[in-house]
Amino acid sequence: MKLSVFILLFSIFILKIVKSDPGNDDMQALTAIATQFQLPLALGYGTVCSDPTNAPYFKCNVGETYVEELTLINLPSQSVKDLPTIQFMSNIRKVQLGRYVSVNSNFWDIDIGSLVYLQTLEILETISQPTQPLGANFYNNLNTLTLTVNFNIPPNIFTKPIQTLTLTLTPSVTQLPTLTSNVQQLTTMNLLGLNDFFFDETSIPFFNSLTMMNLYKSTSGMFQFNRFDLFPVLSQIFFNDANVVVPQGTQTIPTSLSQCTTLTKLTIGNSWFASTTTFYDFSDLTGLISIFISGSYLDKCQSPCIKAFPNPQTQLVIQPYSTFTNIMKIDLSPYRLVQSANGFLTSNLVDDVSYYLRKEIYFLENNLSGTIPSSMCTASVLNMQNNKFSDLPTCMICNIEKFRSSFYPSTTLPLILNPSCPYLEITNNTKLLPTLGGSMVVHGVDLGDTGDVLIPNPPSVTFDIPFRRFHFQVPAGVGKNQLIMFRFYPSINGSEIDLPIMFDYMPPKIGSLNVSLSSITIYGTNLGSFPANTTITIYQVDYPVFTASEIIATLEYPHGSFQIDNTMFRLTYNVGGQSDSFVYSNFQNGAPRISTPLPELDYQGGSSSFTFDNAIDIDYTLITLTIDGKPCIITSSITNQINFNYTSFSTGGLKDIVVLLNDGAYSDSASISVKSPPVPCVPIPHSKCINNQIVCDEGWSGEDCSSQIVIVDPGFNNTSPSTGGNSTVTLPGGETIQFSTLVSILELREYNSATNQMIKVFPFNMWLVKKINENEYQYNTNFTNNITTGIQVNIKYFSSKQTIEFANQSITILPSTLKYQISISPYHFDKTTSTLMLVFNTQIERSELEESCSNINYGDDPTSDDYQFVRLQVNEVSLYGKFIKYGIVDNRTRIISNSFISDNSTQISTKSGTLIGINIPYFTKDVLLDPDFSVLLDTKPASTKSDSVCSKEKDSKKLTSAQLAGIIIGVVGFALVIGISIAYAIYKRKQAKISMAKIQQKLQKANLNK
Repeated sequence: MKLSVFILLFSIFILKIVKSDPGNDDMQALTAIATQFQLPLALGYGTVCSDPTNAPYFKCNVGETYVEELTLINLPSQSVKDLPTIQFMSNIRKVQLGRYVSVNSNFWDIDIGSLVYLQTLEILETISQPTQPLGANFYNNLNTLTLTVNFNIPPNIFTKPIQTLTLTLTPSVTQLPTLTSNVQQLTTMNLLGLNDFFFDETSIPFFNSLTMMNLYKSTSGMFQFNRFDLFPVLSQIFFNDANVVVPQGTQTIPTSLSQCTTLTKLTIGNSWFASTTTFYDFSDLTGLISIFISGSYLDKCQSPCIKAFPNPQTQLVIQPYSTFTNIMKIDLSPYRLVQSANGFLTSNLVDDVSYYLRKEIYFLENNLSGTIPSSMCTASVLNMQNNKFSDLPTCMICNIEKFRSSFYPSTTLPLILNPSCPYLEITNNTKLLPTLGGSMVVHGVDLGDTGDVLIPNPPSVTFDIPFRRFHFQVPAGVGKNQLIMFRFYPSINGSEIDLPIMFDYMPPKIGSLNVSLSSITIYGTNLGSFPANTTITIYQVDYPVFTASEIIATLEYPHGSFQIDNTMFRLTYNVGGQSDSFVYSNFQNGAPRISTPLPELDYQGGSSSFTFDNAIDIDYTLITLTIDGKPCIITSSITNQINFNYTSFSTGGLKDIVVLLNDGAYSDSASISVKSPPVPCVPIPHSKCINNQIVCDEGWSGEDCSSQIVIVDPGFNNTSPSTGGNSTVTLPGGETIQFSTLVSILELREYNSATNQMIKVFPFNMWLVKKINENEYQYNTNFTNNITTGIQVNIKYFSSKQTIEFANQSITILPSTLKYQISISPYHFDKTTSTLMLVFNTQIERSELEESCSNINYGDDPTSDDYQFVRLQVNEVSLYGKFIKYGIVDNRTRIISNSFISDNSTQISTKSGTLIGINIPYFTKDVLLDPDFSVLLDTKPASTKSDSVCSKEKDSKKLTSAQLAGIIIGVVGFALVIGISIAYAIYKRKQAKISMAKIQQKLQKANLNK
């Protein structure tokens, strides 16, 4: 092994010492060349390749056995001479022939065909067209060709595997060849001496490897080619400067360049195109990173002059060959480097950070003026020497040592001898950071581009916008009003400036709880990592945190176990003086309900309590309580008993009590009795005071005891829950009169209680009728709204005075009264805040009168706090409806309301009629309603009452605004009030029987259309 290495090294040593000269063929060619061009070649034995005299003209291979390169440039002879034959220099790789060295036809027909290894051929002297087409004898090793030609180039030269082609075209050349096949290997093409011609459009796609093209113009012809977008892979194009006149009518910079999406470098020199009056748009060229453009193309441009894609590598260089002066027209923001040196710029500069941030700006040797904008402090490199600026911004004065070389020498800027930083300040910073820590972003003025955070283990600082904005990482922590000092370093000898940065850590945010018998796990954000700074409050008792890790914290219950079923409490998590709350609820037996019956309240106000069903323990701070719409104060709770204070009431009777848990997450309501304040009872005619209430005398009725009871036939309907018909009664004076009445149930409506908009309507068209006895009928129907809801109506006629019980109230029923008892089974509400309205049609009519008056009246019944009434009157006969203010909703007594429906009321002199809606609150089980109706004979005719409509008047009067006010009529439910109104069309006067039939026919038709 050692012997082999020795022999190899020895052989190399011998080769270095013993060298031979090139072969005889090379020596003969060199001798002929030396003689032809009078070259001082040293061709002595053994020194041909090594003699430095020969180095400018030829070069041998490493072994010095043949000539590898021939370079005939800068010859001593200044006359053109033909190159002697070199056909036998068969190993030559490179031939460069400069001025005064010409080649004849033999070179192309004979010599070139012998140079098998020739890779580079450069001939500067103009060649004439050879006998055979140029390139016919080229070997495939030739990859670089430079020629000056005075004939039209044949297309076959583009079929050769030449990679770099340089052609100088003399005026004799009139066109470029048309190509018909792909130019496979040509990557670089240099065309000199172009005039007004170029390749035709059909040839361009064949340049499928051409990436760089250098174009030179030698005449003032108009270059009109505009399909550069057809080059498949062209990435660099150079329109080199030309010292010619641009003729009138020349195109502006070709628009096809903006569509050449493969471009990365673009140079547009002088005298090729006309200037634009708009701007050049290269914004679609995402890979374009270099634009060199002569200023002559920008003389007339409009902002932004050159629109480029904001590639972080893009540079813009404006060549100073024009009178372009206004750099403010150019949007500098897309570029990393902008240069316009030794030019004629005379404008001010734009003050915009995006123009200069981290950019290299070279505007030296111009005439720029005005105050240098402060945004230029954000540039990474500046050279603005020898301009006409008048002043420096404070950021540069504060850091003059950094910027001095960027602007001086200058004959116009003041010398800064005593720099200072009077305006250095922090103007804004991140105010909230997560407890885990985070990025602190600081904004300010003249901040410089270096600084330190003055805390243990300080983080690194990044100046995102030098002199204006920086950021650093703040460590984990908790609490408000945190302070960090930051040190700035202006470039003033011995100066340091410390400024405070104030911020808060974010408050905790609880996302969920996991509650067990002995512990609670809190999941959320910004829970902190320091248990010592954290407490948890439950039922107004503080507990220490066992563990905390930003998003999870735990509490171990120190006193046995939690009550976790059928309970609701608020957990408050406090960290560093900031807190968040979360409400836990787990009602296994359904939503909490107010236990009934409730204790009676005093009208003067006081204290009381109630309890919840379905609940063991409820945090009283989660409870909101109102009675009759007035807020109460929750004072304490003991398990499920809630203690409260309430204010005084102006009236007694049943009131709505409404409880909300956790702002309405759960709610319930009931009715609570308030003791009535003592009010002296003053009897009115036909009445007496009993138990401090007015009671009408026997045989008298109505809201003012002024009406006598009329015994009429109830007129039960065999198809629907309607009553009434034609009746005859004798007046006290002996006169006999006829009238007709109608009470029917039309439909059920659902309303959005928040907007009072009707959601759905269910008309009642078909009923199952059952006769209970002569004085009572039962009607049943149902409809489907996700579930099937049943309606049952029992209508009972009372022929004598009786007392019944309803909703824990004793109700006196007078003779000849029709009592409606209505039950509704479960209904699928759209929302829990929706309500229902059961709609009645009521009317009374006398049609045989020449002169008549009608009246509609309603309101609170002065004879009882528990009722409201509606009276429909024609002359001295009334249909009188009484509505108890309570009902039974889900088996509990509740206050309910009813409404007139204004757009369906009718009032003419012979008829009074209206629709009445009983409003039903949200329920889950069932509802019971209990209105009643009777016919009365009035001692006060309708003509004596205000707002009556009489036949002597020409037009029917509508109800006044006072009459249109809502009335509250009792049935069990949530206290809801819905609008009141009056309707129904006017009928012509007819006989009572015919009139009644038509009314019923119209109601049936209305039900079918709903």
